[in-house]
Amino acid sequence: GKLRPSGPVVALGRRISQTPGPEDAAGEVVAQAPRLAMDLAHAAGEVVARADAGDVAAEDDLRGLAELVQRFLREWPCERQDVQNCLIRALDTLADRAQGRPELSVALVEACGCALATFDHDAATDIFNTIATVALGEAATGEIVDRITAILRLERVAGALQRSAWAGNTALTTLATAANSTGIDAERLVAIVDATERITELANDEQVNDMAAVVFLVVARSTNAALGTIERVIRACDRMWQRSILDGHFLTLSSILRALAEAARNPATSVEVLKRLAATHRSSHGNLAIFAGIMQSPHVTKELVLDALRDARRSLALDTAGEHDSIRMDLLVHIANSSATDEAVLNELFDILMVHQQSPALENHAFLRLAGALGTIAHCNRCSTLHVQRCLGLWENLYMQHERMSLHLVQAAWQALGNIAGSPAANVAVLRRILRIAEERRSPHITISLLQLRLQALHVNKAIAASGACSLELLGDVITSTELALVECSWPCADAVWA
Repeated sequence: GKLRPSGPVVALGRRISQTPGPEDAAGEVVAQAPRLAMDLAHAAGEVVARADAGDVAAEDDLRGLAELVQRFLREWPCERQDVQNCLIRALDTLADRAQGRPELSVALVEACGCALATFDHDAATDIFNTIATVALGEAATGEIVDRITAILRLERVAGALQRSAWAGNTALTTLATAANSTGIDAERLVAIVDATERITELANDEQVNDMAAVVFLVVARSTNAALGTIERVIRACDRMWQRSILDGHFLTLSSILRALAEAARNPATSVEVLKRLAATHRSSHGNLAIFAGIMQSPHVTKELVLDALRDARRSLALDTAGEHDSIRMDLLVHIANSSATDEAVLNELFDILMVHQQSPALENHAFLRLAGALGTIAHCNRCSTLHVQRCLGLWENLYMQHERMSLHLVQAAWQALGNIAGSPAANVAVLRRILRIAEERRSPHITISLLQLRLQALHVNKAIAASGACSLELLGDVITSTELALVECSWPCADAVWA
C-alpha cells in the first residue's frame, strides 16, 4: 500500500536524497554518512517503541525506515565500520517487529540484500542473522524465500560464504527457518535445497555440512513437500554423504541419516522411493536408521518390513560389541508399530528381542531401550495376549540379569512393566502374573532403597487397576497390595497410594 510516513522519517528521507555529487563526494560522505546512519538507527528504536505502544501511524514508519536504509546503502557509497554497524543495528531493531507485517518483512530482506552486496565479508554473519529473525515463525512467504535465494546467488555473498563458515552457518539457519514456515510451497522448498547445496560447495566445512543436513531435514518434514521435493532432498543427501566420506567429515553422516529417515516418513513419498532408499547401502547403522523412517511411512509394504527385519537380524549378528543396540531397538519398535506388520512379523521380532536380551554387551542405555521397547510393543495394534506374555517373559529375564542395577534403570524397568500391564491385549491371567512379579521383585537386597522400589511397584498397581481386563477379585488383591505398601513405607508413598 501507499506509505504515509511521519515528519521525522520524511526529513531523514530528504537528507538521504541529497547525495553528494562526484566533485565533493569523498569529503561529504566521510563527514555526513556516520551521522546519518546513527540517526537511522536511533529513529528505528523510536519507531519500534511507538509501534509497541499501539501508535497506528508507526506502522508506515517501520516500513519507511526499512526502505530508507535500502536507499542509503544504494546512494551513499561508504565502507566505514561505524556506518555499517549503525545500519545493521537499525535493520536488527526493525526485524524484531517483522512478525505479522509481510510488507515490512520484504522491505527488510531487500535492505539486507543491499547490505550483503556492499558491506565487507565480516558483516555477512550479522546480516544473515537479521534475515533469519525476519523469517521466523510464519513470517516467511514465497516472496521472501525468492529474495533470500536470489541474495545467495550474489557474487559478493558467495565470496563471504567461501571465507567464513560462520556466514555459511547463519545463511543455512536462515534457510532452515524459512523452510519451517507453512507458507512455503513445494517449488520454493526445492529452491531452498538448491541454495543449501550451493553453500556446502562454497564452504566445504564440516559444521556447515551438518547445518545443511538440518535444512534437508526441515524440508523433508514439510507438509508442503511434494514427491519431487522428497526426491530432490534424497539426491542432495546422497551427494553430501559421498562428499563427507571423501573429506573425512564423519560427524555429518548421522545428521544426513536423520534427514533421509525424515524423507522416508513424509506422506508425499512413494513405495518406489522407499524401495530405492532401502536398497542403497550406506552403512550398518545407517541402514537401521533409514529403515526406522521407512517403517513409519504410510506407504510401507510387507516386503519392506521383512527387509528391515533381515537388516536388524544381520546387524545383531555382526554387532558383537553392542555398538548399535539403541538404534536397532528403535527400529524394532517402529517395525512393531508399522501398518504392514502382521503376527508372523511380530513372532520373528520377538526372536530378535530374545537374542538382544541375552547379549552380554547390553549396556545401560541399551537396557533402557530394550525395557522401553517391551512396554511399547505391548501396545502395538497387532499385539495379542500371547505377545504380551512374551513381553512379560522377556521383562522377567532382563530384570533378573540386571538385578543389581541403579535406581535409574529400576525406574525404567518398572515403568515398562506398568506399560505392559496397560496393554489392551492383557487379560486377567497376565495382570495377576504382573501383580505377583511386582510383589516378588520388591525385595530389600537390591542396591536401591526399599522405599523407591515400593514407589515403582505402586505405579504398576495403578496400571493393573486401570486395565479394562481387571476383575473384581484382582482389584481386591491390588487394594490389599497397595495398603501393605502404605503400612511398610508410611507417608512418602501416600501420593502414589491415592493415585
